[in-house]
Amino acid sequence: MPAIEIPTLILNAENDPLLEKDCYPFALAQKKPEIHLEVPARGGHTGFMLPGEPLAYSETRLAEFVAQF
Repeated sequence: MPAIEIPTLILNAENDPLLEKDCYPFALAQKKPEIHLEVPARGGHTGFMLPGEPLAYSETRLAEFVAQF
């Protein structure tokens, strides 16, 4: 990740049962403006699926992120 040179979204829920806190690159994201780290409190490890929604939050958020550039 230190070599990332283009805008990159890293989206991972804080309550992901498969990742420990030390897996999240908070310090690196603060140093590199190309890294956009978003850690919502909830979302688990399944792509932020919401009942009744056709797309997962992660899909919607990715489309929003890409549209900025």
